[in-house]
Amino acid sequence: MKTIIQFFLLSIGLGIFIGLATFWSINSLKINLNFNDAMICLTFYCIVTCLVFYISYLGLKKGPQNFVMHSYAALAVRFISSLFYVLYYAQTHKTYQLSFIFYFMLLFILFIVFEIYILTTKLRHH
Repeated sequence: MKTIIQFFLLSIGLGIFIGLATFWSINSLKINLNFNDAMICLTFYCIVTCLVFYISYLGLKKGPQNFVMHSYAALAVRFISSLFYVLYYAQTHKTYQLSFIFYFMLLFILFIVFEIYILTTKLRHH
C-alpha cells in the first residue's frame, strides 16, 4: 500500500512539474495554446498514469508471470484511452491547433518515459 501512495504522489508531482515546465516554455516561446485544453490534457495523463500503475501493481501482486501480462494490458489501456481522448478532441473542436497536437504528443512521450522508469524501479520484484 505504501508503494501505491508513493507512486500516486509522485505522479501528481510529476504532472504538476511537467505542466509548469510546458506552460513556461509555451509562454516563453509565444506558442498559441488554449489553457483549458492543456489543463484537461495534463489532468487526463495524470489520471491515466495512476490507472496504469495500479493495473501493473495488481499484476505484480499476482506473481511475476502475471506482471508481464498486466504491464502489456496497462500499456494497451494508455494507448486506447489516448485514442479516445484524440477522438474527444476531434469531436469538440472545429479547428485543430498544431500546437495542441505537439503538446499532446510531448505529454504522451514524457508520461510513457515516466511510467517505464517507475515500473522498472519501483515495481521490481525483490
